[in-house]
Amino acid sequence: MAIDAFAGTSLLFLPEKFFVGRLEGWAVVESLVGGLLKRASIAAHGELDADTDTVVFTETYTFDDGQSDTLRWTIHKSGEGQYTGLQNRLEGEAVGKQAGCAFH
Repeated sequence: MAIDAFAGTSLLFLPEKFFVGRLEGWAVVESLVGGLLKRASIAAHGELDADTDTVVFTETYTFDDGQSDTLRWTIHKSGEGQYTGLQNRLEGEAVGKQAGCAFH
C-alpha cells in the first residue's frame, strides 16, 4: 500500500514530535533462517532544533548478553511530509515520507 493512501487519517504521525523527549522500546534480532538471536531494551532521547526543523535522536540498545550499541540520528524535515535522515555509521541519506498516521 502506498503511503499516500494514509493521507487524511489521524492521529498524525509527525517525527519532529514523536522522536522528541524520552522513549523506551524493545527489539528482537532474528537469524536469517529464523529463530531468535538476541533481545534488547532500547532507551532513547530526542531533541528538536526548531530553527532548522531537525531532531537529534540518540538510541541505546542494551542486549540480553550485556553488550550495548548506540545510534545517533539526525532527522530533518525538508518539506511538507518530507524528511531526510543521517546516522553516524551509515553512508548516504535516508529519505522518509509522512502521510496522516503513517511514515515510510
